[in-house]
Parts: sequence; structure tokens; C-alpha cells
Amino acid sequence: MLDFDGTVIRGVSWRHVMDFYGVRPEPWLQRYLNGEVTMEQWIRRDIGELMKHYSERDLDRIEGMLEYTEGFREFARKYFPKFRKVVFLSGGFPPLVKRIAEKWGAQAETIEYELEGGEVRVKREIDGNAKREILERLAKEDRVVYVADHVPGYEPEWSHDRILRIDMEGEHCRDRVHHHFIRSFHELAGVIEALL
Repeated sequence: MLDFDGTVIRGVSWRHVMDFYGVRPEPWLQRYLNGEVTMEQWIRRDIGELMKHYSERDLDRIEGMLEYTEGFREFARKYFPKFRKVVFLSGGFPPLVKRIAEKWGAQAETIEYELEGGEVRVKREIDGNAKREILERLAKEDRVVYVADHVPGYEPEWSHDRILRIDMEGEHCRDRVHHHFIRSFHELAGVIEALL
């Protein structure tokens, strides 16, 4: 299982899409990061604003602007076929996350929303608690390797004996048994080889 923004791609998918359309809702993002609005309020605002501009036919051009994280393509080609299931777990821009997941033969667990009369209704957020619930659900079926970049304050510290967390950015978890620290997909290949 892979986080998307900052792990599969460089940067934040929302920002790439906003830049493409010239949408600038940064004050809302900052308000969310400051704890002034909830994630749902922020998502409703961002998706609502983007949906005024968004067209599915633009996804090819937006995808062409993305930069994959160094080593991701090679890792995906070599290892994805060896895994029972590959999932992108992301709070990123849902249509883009789903498109990239499909391209690489992966599933997408992402934000779910509906448009009702021009209003956005959030059906599922992907915050730290939602990620934990999804990981625990999948761990009931099989062992899970979860690779993500570090987002301070976003994911709760927790461990699970069937979930191996691999952090591509920093050392923020105290659980050294179920948590590894790497800097690239090249290092991840070594961890995966040891598990196969």
C-alpha cells in the first residue's frame, strides 16, 4: 500500500490540479492546517472550487505535468506484479489518484464525494484515522506493507503486527519493530526483497 502525494508523485496532487486551472484556495488549506476548519470543510471548498473548472479530458494533460518520485516507475514495474494487491491510499485529488492507480494496475482508496446541485457532499475523508481503519481492515486479509512520506501531525502513532510501515521522509514513529525508515524506492526494493 502506497501513499500518493509525496510518495508516488512529487508534491501534492491538489496543488498540481489547482495550478493547472489557476485556482488559488491556499487560505483554506492554511486554515485547515491551523485547525480553523475541518478536513471536510476544506475538501468541500477545494473540490467545489475545482469542479467549476475540472474536466475529465484534462486529466491527460495534468498527468503529463506530474513528476513521479525517483525510482517509483522501476519499482512498480518490477514489484507490483509480485504483490497480491497494490493500493494507493490517498487524500489527494480523487480523479487523479484513481487515474494513476489504474495506470499502474493498482486500486485507489481515496476521498469519496458527490456533487448535489452544485454543492459537494463528502462521503469519506482520508485523514489519519481513516487510513488507520483501512490499513487494519486490509491487515485482516493479509500482511500489509504501507509506504508513506512523513506528514507531521497527520497520522497517529500506532503499530499492528500485520502492518509494516515504511517512512520515506523522517523518523517520527517510536515503534522500530513494525516501522522502517528509507529515503527512496531504491532502498524500498531492498526491504521488499527481504520480505519476499
